[in-house]
Amino acid sequence: MTPEYAERVSVTLDGMESRVVPIRYHNERGECLTGTAFVIELGGHEYLVTAHHVVNGVTPRGWMELFREDQWSNEVFALVGTGNALEVAPRNVDVAVLRLGGGLIRPGPITTSSAGLAAGQDVYTIGFPASQDSPPALNVEIGTFTGLAGEGRLLIEGRADAGMSGGPVVFSEGQSTGELRIAGILAHIPPSPCSVPLPPTVAAYDIRYAIELINANPLGQ
Repeated sequence: MTPEYAERVSVTLDGMESRVVPIRYHNERGECLTGTAFVIELGGHEYLVTAHHVVNGVTPRGWMELFREDQWSNEVFALVGTGNALEVAPRNVDVAVLRLGGGLIRPGPITTSSAGLAAGQDVYTIGFPASQDSPPALNVEIGTFTGLAGEGRLLIEGRADAGMSGGPVVFSEGQSTGELRIAGILAHIPPSPCSVPLPPTVAAYDIRYAIELINANPLGQ
């Protein structure tokens, strides 16, 4: 699959697109939820990270669908944790971490940290916009990190289409010449009630929330 890169993308994102997958989750309420997830490694294990609302109603163990190797496949998972388990305010951090039964072999490693991210810096949001495309089309959008909204919530001037929720926010530490890092997880942000036209804004939660969930429950439920 070939990413649809925005015009300003200048850093090399090699390896990132192979970490990112579209997912579908059928919860016990009969809803089919769709979004994006991505793989990180920690302590010798692989974890699937997404937004909590993409797997709303997730159970301690179950199955979901991932699109990989050119087809949708059922994957068994164990829940590592969701943002509701974190001791932060507000408690509803839009993050979920899962372990898949078969794992996902991805190139690596990659740094998972927002350290070095500064206001005004370019960031890249990666995910699969909701569509009927087969195979799903990976999209990369460029934006500008504008600062924090509360503890650990990243604000980005830019766009992320429906379906990209749960995808990674990536930046290059030291701009275009530095190390590629995953800084956060794309979350939903409601439109501004202000009547004055504003630049599009998306939000993400710091990747450290996913790391905290993994450290607290590395093997899952």
